[in-house]
Amino acid sequence: MALKSPAFRKKFPLLPRPVHDANSVSSNSSTADGAQTTTTSDGEVVPKTMLVTEAKGRGLKSRSADYSHLDWVPREKLTAAQLAETGPYCSGAYIEPIRPGMDDKTPKSDAPTFIGAKASRYQQEEQVATLAGDVVMRQGSMQVEADEASLHQAENRGELNGDVRLRDNGALIVGDHAEVQLDTGEAKVDNAEYVLHKNNVRGNALYARRAENAIIRLKDGTYTTCEPNSNAWTVKGNNITLNPATGFGTATNATLRVHDIPILYTPYIYFPIDDRRQSGFLPPTIGTGT
Repeated sequence: MALKSPAFRKKFPLLPRPVHDANSVSSNSSTADGAQTTTTSDGEVVPKTMLVTEAKGRGLKSRSADYSHLDWVPREKLTAAQLAETGPYCSGAYIEPIRPGMDDKTPKSDAPTFIGAKASRYQQEEQVATLAGDVVMRQGSMQVEADEASLHQAENRGELNGDVRLRDNGALIVGDHAEVQLDTGEAKVDNAEYVLHKNNVRGNALYARRAENAIIRLKDGTYTTCEPNSNAWTVKGNNITLNPATGFGTATNATLRVHDIPILYTPYIYFPIDDRRQSGFLPPTIGTGT
């Protein structure tokens, strides 16, 4: 089905994620195979969500053992054309899958929203659509997938939970929970991992914000061009900003780590995220002031 965004709704701030009762979880434990679980106040044992901060800069194997959730394709499965664009010593590449609308240039405010799910329910009075099971939402070039979603039509806002994947303009952000402004494409993804396919860039963050102009801002994030199971080098920062339009990124309170060992700290670093305007090695700019 298609929902047309109301013309008078232009831009709304993302709402904070609700705070849950601290007493809802009473204990943590492990199963026989080592999987982490939690026990709720009702005695129900449920899987514990692994935080990206526990992965030490690597991809979360709890989301997929082969890192396919980051669009990682091993070398032996690459096509001849993909191999030609992959370095001879790389064990694979981040390959963006072909999908409907990926090259759509229609502004988000003018693009209809196409929605698919296994089950749906609409609350007329609240103007809220609840979707469950393989939820797919596409608007212009942006596509969002999740296990469940609630779409607040009056606010042009979507809230998504479980195996969230947001795709747009050659970027993928994966997380556990997200809120999306349907008229602008602004989004906030919690417990996030991200990939910029063409630049072989990946990382993670406590949460990632995607702005209307496709700038990605990471809170307590990491940045690297290493393969998802490697930590040859990583930049970790309190705040990281990646601007695909300019080809540069910045990080504050940043630490350069080599094989998980902190090598350099700087309050500010400015670095390229692609190879534009480079005729050789372009070092990052490091600031020492406030």
